[in-house]
Amino acid sequence: MKDFEVIERQIEELIDQEQFDEAILKLELLEDKVHDMQFHLLLRHVAKNLGMEGPHLLTKLKE
Repeated sequence: MKDFEVIERQIEELIDQEQFDEAILKLELLEDKVHDMQFHLLLRHVAKNLGMEGPHLLTKLKE
């Protein structure tokens, strides 16, 4: 969550400085991080439902 707070603060600073193109790039980075987190949570949910809990979910799901 700390990454999100840092990026949010950077976006606010860029908007205050009217650097809108840079702010948009940071927003896209934030969006990518959210999508990655959602994907990871989805994988964990699927793996848990299939009885495959543990640190190597991707490896187990590929088998």
